[in-house]
Amino acid sequence: MRDTAYDIMQENIKNFLKQIKNLSEEIDSESIKRLASSIEEKIKKDAFYLVVLGQFKRGKSTLINYMLGTNLLPTGVLPLTSSITKIYYSPEVKIDVIFNNGVKKEIPVDKLELYCTEKRNPKNQKGVDTIEIGYPFDFLNRDVVIVDTPGIGSIYQHNTDVTYEFIDKSDAVIFVLSVDPPITEVEKQFLLKIAESVDKIFFVINKCDLTNRNELEEIVTFTKNVIRDITKKENINIFPLSAKMALEGKVQDRREVIKKSGIEIFEEELKRFLRNEKEKVQFLSNLKSLDSFLEVCRTFLESDMKLKVMPLKQLEENIEKFDEFLDKINRNKIEIYKLFKVEMNDILTSFDEQIEKIKKEITINITKKVKDYYPSIARFKRLKQKEYLERYLEEAIVQEFEFQKRGLEKYVEDQFAFLLSRYCEKINELIKSIKDTAKELFFY
Repeated sequence: MRDTAYDIMQENIKNFLKQIKNLSEEIDSESIKRLASSIEEKIKKDAFYLVVLGQFKRGKSTLINYMLGTNLLPTGVLPLTSSITKIYYSPEVKIDVIFNNGVKKEIPVDKLELYCTEKRNPKNQKGVDTIEIGYPFDFLNRDVVIVDTPGIGSIYQHNTDVTYEFIDKSDAVIFVLSVDPPITEVEKQFLLKIAESVDKIFFVINKCDLTNRNELEEIVTFTKNVIRDITKKENINIFPLSAKMALEGKVQDRREVIKKSGIEIFEEELKRFLRNEKEKVQFLSNLKSLDSFLEVCRTFLESDMKLKVMPLKQLEENIEKFDEFLDKINRNKIEIYKLFKVEMNDILTSFDEQIEKIKKEITINITKKVKDYYPSIARFKRLKQKEYLERYLEEAIVQEFEFQKRGLEKYVEDQFAFLLSRYCEKINELIKSIKDTAKELFFY
């Protein structure tokens, strides 16, 4: 499916980016231009942001180091990470520091701590926007970007602010908790915000080597109940592990230590998700990014309208027009989520039904082919018949499966194409409405 329906939908989203960029250029706002550029960069790179979030000192950087298989990111007793750090696959190690003024500087690995830690860059005095690290890790898909974030809830408010601002850019989240204590009020409020913006969240309870099995079971049960209350979801999977123990096992190449750390179950589930669900989640996340951008534009235009000096009568008329415009945006937002949450699930359900139907058809067709083939080998002895039948059956199954597979792929592609055409119509209408309204009310 990656080469067909998914690519078609991604290509259409990339086409919408041109309209988003044009819209941002017509609105006099540097923040909107920067937002449009960041959305454009992520979607064009087809990057999947796997963001590691949590309170300070929960072991986020240690967990990422395990994924990388080396002690790359600084770790320690005090709150460390002070800026957003993106780690992408690269055959060679490469570190770039991007500053708030847009300047990019390449640095050696041993200088990383000077820019990404609170100790060496207090309150981000050096003006670091992002750190990008290219590294040859083989833990995940090569289009996955692991994002390390500053821990929330420390005495450094700017760290919390930076992390909160990045939530909306996440495709999936690893939410790192710990046994000491299990979950705090700060984490509850943080998770509430994450759950509003991100559909896929992996819950990790770190440092499980610091407690016994009975206590750990109580912690997992308690935490699971709290998460259910916050997210309003019943099926919550929690992965208790020791990132520190896992990293030691990885670095020392000791399989028994890795196994004891409990990280393998989490690792298998994460890899399964990336194989089977990543593309759907990424597509929905891209839609959310576009939707968020339109919402920012709406808010800006609304605020700008109120600040404009114009006759009262004209202002009242414009407010009424803008209210109608907001209603249209809300209707389109509802339609978008209806299309790509409810109806995509319907397609998946229909896919399962088609699979069952195909199983029956394959059985019927293969049975008929075997019956038709048997007379041609009836003159041979039993052992020879068995040999010919097994060989024929193997070929027939492969041929029948390939035939049915092509039909199934076409069916799913047609369903997605139909859904996509409806989405294209709605998103074009929405973009046109924003541009027309902006010109009519504000760019006169």
